[in-house]
Order: sequence, then C-alpha cells, then structure tokens
Amino acid sequence: MKNSILLLSMLIFAVACSKNNDGEKDDCIDVSQINNSGVCYEVYAPVCGCNNETYENDCKARIKGVLNFPQ
Repeated sequence: MKNSILLLSMLIFAVACSKNNDGEKDDCIDVSQINNSGVCYEVYAPVCGCNNETYENDCKARIKGVLNFPQ
C-alpha cells in the first residue's frame, strides 16, 4: 500500500512539473557542474528542473547541472 501511494504521488508530481514549466532555457543546465559520481542524500523531496525533468531532490538535480528550479 505504501509503495502504491508513493508511486501515485511521484506520477502526480511529474505531471505537475511538466505542466508548470515552459521548456528548456539557455541558462538551465551548466555542463561544467555535471558530476555523475556525485553523492547525494536519499530523501525523496521531488523538485522540477528548468528542463522539465523531475528529480528526486535538489541535490540530485544539481549534480546533473540543473541551475534553476521554477516554482
């Protein structure tokens, strides 16, 4: 039951993220900040990146080079 609720909340957030964003911007990703071997905390606190992607938390977005998190 917990897994079902978590999955449903993830899907709802992903849809909300894609609707609240107007697409990728020039200042969205800084490739020099990408760190594929970076370590992040394992807390599920989803954020929308400026590239219309949903990330598990802000740390995981930042190690992918995401600069902005639109509201």
